[in-house]
Amino acid sequence: MDREEDVSHLAEAQTVRTPRSKEWIMTALLQLMEHTGYSDISILQIADKAGVVRQTFYRNYKDKDEVLFASITELFEQFFGDFGKESLWSERLFIRLFDKWKHRLPPALLNNITNKDRKVRQILYRSLSFCLDRMIAEAAGEETGEGLSESRYYARASLSSVIHVMLIDWTLSGFRLPPEEMGAICFQLTASMRDELGRVAADRGF
Repeated sequence: MDREEDVSHLAEAQTVRTPRSKEWIMTALLQLMEHTGYSDISILQIADKAGVVRQTFYRNYKDKDEVLFASITELFEQFFGDFGKESLWSERLFIRLFDKWKHRLPPALLNNITNKDRKVRQILYRSLSFCLDRMIAEAAGEETGEGLSESRYYARASLSSVIHVMLIDWTLSGFRLPPEEMGAICFQLTASMRDELGRVAADRGF
C-alpha cells in the first residue's frame, strides 16, 4: 500500500505545471523532430520522450503546435535579444538575423523545413510575427494588435511575411547566398514597410 501511495504521489507531482516540465517537453519535441517529421509525431511520443505523463503535457500545452510555437518563439527571442538596442531599421540587424539563422538553426527545424512541412512553416511565421510585433509595439508605445491603423497593421504583417519567405527560400536553397547579401536584399525589400512603421518609432528613439 505504501508503495502504491508513493507512485500516486509521484504521478501527481509530475502533473504540476512548472518551467522545468515545459522545457523538458519543448526539448523532447525538437529531439523527435531531428529524425521524425513533425506531422507524424504524437502527444504520447512527446510525453514519453520528456519523461512526463500525459496530464503534465496538457497542463502545460494545449497541443503540440503550441509547443513548437513556444520553441520557435524562444529561438527568435534569443536572436533579437542578442541584438541589444540595435535599431530594427538598420541594415546591420537584418544581416545579423540571417547570419544567426544560418548558424544557429536547430537541426530539427532545418530537417522539417527542408522536408517542406507546411505546418512547421505556418508556426514559424506565427512565431516570427509575434516577436516582431512585440518589438515594434514596445518601441512605438503601441498595442500589439488592437487599435492600429490599417496601413500600420499591414506594414507589420508584410514585414513578417517578407522575412519569413526569404528565410524559408534561403534555407531550401542550402544557404546559397551569404548572410550579408540576404540581409541587404531583405533590408531593401522592406523599405516601405519600415518607413510606415518608423514614423512613430523614430519619434521615440528606436
